[in-house]
Amino acid sequence: MSANPFKPPAEGSLKRYAIVTFPRSGRRLLRWLLAAYQGPECMPGYDLDALEPRGVAVVTHDFRLDYDPGDRIPLVLIRSPLESFASWFLMNVKDGSRPDTEAEFTHMIHDEALPYWSRFVRKWVRPAPQSVFHYEELMSDPGLVLKRALEALGLVPDEDRIRRVLELEEIHPRNNPLRDFRYYQDPAAVEAIRNKLEQV
Repeated sequence: MSANPFKPPAEGSLKRYAIVTFPRSGRRLLRWLLAAYQGPECMPGYDLDALEPRGVAVVTHDFRLDYDPGDRIPLVLIRSPLESFASWFLMNVKDGSRPDTEAEFTHMIHDEALPYWSRFVRKWVRPAPQSVFHYEELMSDPGLVLKRALEALGLVPDEDRIRRVLELEEIHPRNNPLRDFRYYQDPAAVEAIRNKLEQV
């Protein structure tokens, strides 16, 4: 696809924000959509440095749960936790930071992922549900999520501008880890995780 430049938003309308995201929840896509919308020129692909004015955005997983956005507006991005856990594990296996064993996955779920999810939800999701965005909706209707994110930033969305941003990038849904992930083949194990999630 060719570049599709257009005039940037009015001076002073850029909003400083923080994308606070649970792992594997689509942070790169949401950041790109916002950067393309607010940047001086829309370009295809993920050249965020070219799109995003310096200092506008921060992206964090807040693993230590000590991040303070200050004057930035937080946009919280989450995904179905079972899917996120599987995708997170597979990413770690791919980069060599975890062995690909069921025992390691069980350890990650119960000792890392579930406690982190519980604290993440309490800190970021429950206090401001209007600023929470879901990976599933981001993939199925990115224009709607971009519009809601702009409204959360206090901006009036420009529908034509949103349309032109979406024309620059095709959104490809990913595989569903709940269906494909080998360590989710035991219904009892999955149900045990679901039960823990219900207690959050």
